[in-house]
Amino acid sequence: MREGPDGVDVTFSGGRSGRYDLVVAADGLHSATRRRAFGDVPLSHLGGYISRWSSGRVVLLGDAAHCPAPSSGQGTSLALVGAYVLADEIAKTGHAGAYEERMRPYVAKNMAFGRRMVKDMVPGGRLAIAFRNYGMRTLKFHPRKEQVIEKVLAPLREAANAEHLVAAPRLRDFAPEGR
Repeated sequence: MREGPDGVDVTFSGGRSGRYDLVVAADGLHSATRRRAFGDVPLSHLGGYISRWSSGRVVLLGDAAHCPAPSSGQGTSLALVGAYVLADEIAKTGHAGAYEERMRPYVAKNMAFGRRMVKDMVPGGRLAIAFRNYGMRTLKFHPRKEQVIEKVLAPLREAANAEHLVAAPRLRDFAPEGR
């Protein structure tokens, strides 16, 4: 991968090459594209979170940019919302624009949710484990189970709704005339 003023020249492992206006690295936690564009970047436990998600004409997306802890259950959501925000910025500006600025608060909330869920899912000590297990077994009998569930899910809802997306264009807006 070699960046120039008119694009990025990319040679794929199969030998095919081409020039692209923008390279979007969405190739996972162990992203080869990220490694080529940013060098070896150490990833943190409970979610890799590197200092920047773009370098010139290379933009990181999904786990390549910010891999949340599996306990968050938000990996796919982060990737899909990130793709949507990136597409919106490209449509508005012709480049990544404010993609990273818009995504950082959303990613940060989802990362924090994942760290909290690890503590809830894997409590420390026998007493905490026994308390968690007792609570799970008896929840169905709790007179306020809906309120308990809502309290547990509230941080997930907050994290999931941290990015306010613009209305998606309708597919018919892109259809040729007469269809």
